[in-house]
Amino acid sequence: MSEQLRSVGLLDDGRFRRYLTTGVNFTFKVRDEYRIGDPFPTQIDPTWRLGSFGGPVGRWRVALRARAFDGEFVKASSSSGNIFAPLASGNGRLEFTTNPDREVFFRLPVGPVDLEVEFTTDIFESNTIKEFPNERNKPFITLKNSRLVPIQLRPPDCDNILRIQRAGLAEELRAAMGAPRLRIRQTPSGLMIDLNMNLSAVPTDLAMASYIVHNGTEIRIGSILAEPPTRARSWIGTDPIKDPWSGRWPERVLVILRPNDDIARRSVNIKQVPDVELRWDDIPTSAPTAPPARPATGPAIRK
Repeated sequence: MSEQLRSVGLLDDGRFRRYLTTGVNFTFKVRDEYRIGDPFPTQIDPTWRLGSFGGPVGRWRVALRARAFDGEFVKASSSSGNIFAPLASGNGRLEFTTNPDREVFFRLPVGPVDLEVEFTTDIFESNTIKEFPNERNKPFITLKNSRLVPIQLRPPDCDNILRIQRAGLAEELRAAMGAPRLRIRQTPSGLMIDLNMNLSAVPTDLAMASYIVHNGTEIRIGSILAEPPTRARSWIGTDPIKDPWSGRWPERVLVILRPNDDIARRSVNIKQVPDVELRWDDIPTSAPTAPPARPATGPAIRK
């Protein structure tokens, strides 16, 4: 309603600014045990009580600052991105990793450290930008949120991921996940092998690397992160690869999932993973689908 009133000139700048200020809220979470040298995972949950803006509505920036020996905060890392319409019309979690300044953390004592997380959002009116906001676009309003977070700093050689071993765990996971489904796609960046699995009922956290094997050739195709239903988060990532078969696609492959501590460390919550390898033989594949052709542009030709 407020956006509609604004679009027809019935809501002035002051009231519209108050509407935006009270309609956006953020909660932060970072990994509370950080190993020096790893990517730094951050999770931000924006709550939007706004209508849809019909396009990218904002630009976000996050800055991490660590408290040094002298009590002053020094910049440790930063990241940025755009906020899209689906996030603007509801709730949408932002999860990302940054590459922190190793020198800053190496100068800090191992143990408890205070970390300041500052999240800045530039909000634009959708009629002022065409596609993505850039540095020349002036936001209608800028909102800042900051929070002091205590974390535990660990040395770079610390093994801070616990491996779980128990009888029958592999069978439990296979039963919960079901058979994997594969889809091969051709994209401008390379061959993509999409892996689809049911992660909603897995009994433990998962952080695994995914592979396919054919005729003795093993290829890593991506990563998997999954957390128990209490946190309701799962993610399957696919990496672009070169065509290993020169266009002669195997009809069936072996799918392997292996635990991977580095993937776990890129998450905010996961600190233990099952120490099991999961294998599925004889999984069907398909010939790659080409990306959709872009429609032709230009004036019509009449005969």
